Amino acid sequence: IEAQHLEEAFSKNAEIVKLLHNKTLTDRYKQACAENTIDGYYAFIKSYPSSHHIDSAENALSQLAPRFFSAFTTEEAIDSVAALYPVSNALQQAAMKQKSRMAFADACRVNTIESYSSYLERYPRGVGL
Repeated sequence: IEAQHLEEAFSKNAEIVKLLHNKTLTDRYKQACAENTIDGYYAFIKSYPSSHHIDSAENALSQLAPRFFSAFTTEEAIDSVAALYPVSNALQQAAMKQKSRMAFADACRVNTIESYSSYLERYPRGVGL
């Protein structure tokens, strides 16, 4: 029997409901860990924003995100994908870092005062933010 069904069955006993809810959160977090994907952790964060596992899930996303965002070749593509994950700070920060790296590489390739100035206007904190 799934914990959520038990929560309904014992809805009048707050202590049991709390224990079952915590079990559900832990089971869902373990499922996200087993998947070890951006979408798995993100679904957990979105579904359980007040869980005590949020920091761990965000940390896992921060580990997966650099490789994930490095697959995109334009800042616009990164923006489009990052828009799908608005709830995760880790994913938003990783997207911004990758965009900054790409813009800096472009500035270096052009190698003019204007290109570096433009980069610094867009990313005043520099590469790696």
